[in-house]
Amino acid sequence: MMQRPVLCPIHLNSPSEIGLASAVRMARLFQVPLRVITVLPENSSRESPSVEEARQDLQKMLAGQQANELDVTIE
Repeated sequence: MMQRPVLCPIHLNSPSEIGLASAVRMARLFQVPLRVITVLPENSSRESPSVEEARQDLQKMLAGQQANELDVTIE
């Protein structure tokens, strides 16, 4: 049977860390992959992070959750 991942939308701000922590706990509990997503504006501005900056921010947030042992996909 295929396991469905825990899907965690992130807005790249500190309140999102609470949701990420819950998603990490659920992925561990159910032993399923974790998929983390964020949506960036199509027209990037100085206030919006680039795709690479967003990916780095997400990786930092995940590192803070000690999610190394999980199968994590960042989109």
